[in-house]
Amino acid sequence: MALRLELEGLQIVLTVRDNGRGLPPGALTSSYGFRGMRERAMLIGAQLVIDEPPGGETEVQLCIPVEPPA
Repeated sequence: MALRLELEGLQIVLTVRDNGRGLPPGALTSSYGFRGMRERAMLIGAQLVIDEPPGGETEVQLCIPVEPPA
């Protein structure tokens, strides 16, 4: 598993990558857990992306916008 927290432009990006077996077919559209995570991200104006890159991994990325300094 890998965790990465970065400031990219005007957003904070948290990336979690699993080096396991990936997700079962249909999990991205049927999982209440993923829906809940997306809803919580939207409540703070963030974006949640769940991807399955080649190699059987799963990557979850949360992008949170930040206000520019005054």
